[in-house]
This record gives sequence, C-alpha cells and structure tokens, in this order.
Amino acid sequence: MSKIDRRRKTVLILECDSDKLRQQNLDVGAELRDQINLVFPRNLVELVSASTEGDLLESFAELSRTKQSYRTIIIIGHSNRHVLALSADRPVGWRSVGNWISTFRPHRVILLACEAGRWLPCAAVFDSIPSLDVIFGSPLPASKQQQLVVLARVLHILGARKEDVGLNRLLQWANFALTGGVMFTRTRKEYENGGNEEGEIWTNALEPFIEEIASRFRT
Repeated sequence: MSKIDRRRKTVLILECDSDKLRQQNLDVGAELRDQINLVFPRNLVELVSASTEGDLLESFAELSRTKQSYRTIIIIGHSNRHVLALSADRPVGWRSVGNWISTFRPHRVILLACEAGRWLPCAAVFDSIPSLDVIFGSPLPASKQQQLVVLARVLHILGARKEDVGLNRLLQWANFALTGGVMFTRTRKEYENGGNEEGEIWTNALEPFIEEIASRFRT
C-alpha cells in the first residue's frame, strides 16, 4: 500500500445521519472515498459516518487531535435551506454547521444535500468559516446521481494545479443534462461583493425561477 503523503491536498467526507442514508440507499460516502483513493492513493481522504450526535462528537474529537486540516470537505445528508440533519438527533442551522467544521480550516465545501447551494445557507457557512473560499452545492433537491459530478469535481481539484473554470461549467451543464439537477459554485468574493441586495434577488427571484425550469426539464 502506498504511504499517504499528508502534505498533499486533503479531503474529509462527512456523511450525516448515516443510518437513514443507508436505509434509503443514499450512503455514498464510502464509495466516493474509495473512488478518490483509487485515483489518488497518496492523498489523505477521511470518511466520518455519524448517526447520532455522540458519534459525531467522538469522530470530530479524534480528527481534531491530529490537528490535520482538510482543504476540501464533502457533506452528504438531508437538509433544506434552513437546517442540515447533522445526525439523527441533531438538526442544526447552517451557521452551526460551519462552526462544526471550521476547526478543519477548509478552503472548499461541497454539499451533496438538498437546497444547500441556495444563497442563505451559503452565506451562513461563509460567515462561520474564515478560511473558506468556495462552496459547491445544489439550490434544489439533490440526488444520488449527483455524486458523479461531485467525484469529477474532487478529482479535478486534486489533480490540477489550478481549477479550470471552463471545466467546472461543463460539469454543471453535464449534471443538468444527465440528472435534471443544478449545482452552483459560490465564491467568497461573489458573496462579499454581492451583499444583502444580491442575496434577496437570489432568494426571492432567481432560485424559484431555476427550480421551475429544472422541474419542467425533469418532467
């Protein structure tokens, strides 16, 4: 087995309320980890699967003791624009989600969770994680099939010196064509420059419009 080089780009996969995801055949965390490790065996890829708050606290404590940062964090779970089911007994607001993972100093957060890519959840996560530069997530209901675009995005991140904006746009269009779903890239610069006014436009006008278009495409 190749020795893991901890200086390389690191990934943390957080699978929330894993028992429920397993019952629904949505527990894709281990599959994503194995696929990433297959291509990049020397990159550190950790998986945390938690069904209760106690499980989550224990896992986070173990990771924190290593003082390892994770440049990319993938969150898989059930959510809406207000809360994420962090565990079976712990639905939390998005600002609290950011506080939970900020200790790992991520540069990028990928959200495979329903409505997590909307403006308000992203704003809350940006506010609570100073190191965060980019959020990638769906403003609409997410699906298991979108793990493919998540995997492609992560493999590109790990393999490239600098992310190709054109390729990321292509992945977004491919995701829409194949799944009828939408994945947005939000950057801190856009968030800080846009402010509350742009947030209101996204929340009240653009996101409902995108949801209507995607709904028609799926039918």
